[in-house]
Amino acid sequence: MLDIIKNKLKSITGLLIITVLLTSLIPAILNYAFDFYLIYKESINTANEEVVLYAENSLIHINEYFEQSKNVLEIVVKTQDWDNLKEIENYISKIQNIYWNKLFHHIMILNENGTVIISPIHNNISHKNEKINIENLNFKNNEYIITEFHFFKESNHFHPLMIFKIPQKNYYLAAEIELDAFRKIMNNEILTTYILDQNLNGFGIENNELQIIKNISQHGIYQDIKNLKPEQFFCNFYHNHYGVYVYSCALKSQEFPYTLITEIPAEKIFHLMKIQIIRTTIVFFSFRSYHYLYII
Repeated sequence: MLDIIKNKLKSITGLLIITVLLTSLIPAILNYAFDFYLIYKESINTANEEVVLYAENSLIHINEYFEQSKNVLEIVVKTQDWDNLKEIENYISKIQNIYWNKLFHHIMILNENGTVIISPIHNNISHKNEKINIENLNFKNNEYIITEFHFFKESNHFHPLMIFKIPQKNYYLAAEIELDAFRKIMNNEILTTYILDQNLNGFGIENNELQIIKNISQHGIYQDIKNLKPEQFFCNFYHNHYGVYVYSCALKSQEFPYTLITEIPAEKIFHLMKIQIIRTTIVFFSFRSYHYLYII
């Protein structure tokens, strides 16, 4: 009889332990899952804040750089007698020497076909008689204040061009934008930045060098930013044009015709997330083990 009572007590004790374990384990698992979700959201929010802040700061610096360039070229357009190309060439030569390696490299005058008719010599180089593609440039009502983002390839490098349409003349003023400022702005060990023109052609730092991106249309964000409004952010996870999974944000400039893309590899986000999850898991199981041992 005593043995039967002991066995029943053992059974009841076992059931009690199982019941306590289950009633405490299920909420614990749910709580752990919720902690996992919070870690995930916090990691994404942190990455978003970092990418957005970097993009906003980069946009400010790039706009300031373009603004300086625009102001100098605008003075040339406004103040010169465009019926006297000889005087124009002398004046541009002086401006080119002053701002060489600061804002510009070569400053050129193009005819209506995009052929360079004036290009003052600097470092024994002139681009006279070369051809620049201006077919896709859109100058509304011939306003000289309209600037376009374009690319001009040379033997071993390239330059974005800032181009002005000369009012009431079949001429264009084009200046090669100095790229050192972009290297300083865009160079970051973790974040990658690209600048795209209004036709979504672009360049960025790849292998520590500024390069034109030939396959940017293969970037997952490409289709989503075609109708992006100025000063509006668009962020999401994508596979970029190299197939790397990234968290990417695009921001379009209001002042100038370009879009900035800044991104961080998803692997770096998830790496930090894994570390946090491991810490949470260790704490969770340590606490639960102590709790169960205390109950038993």
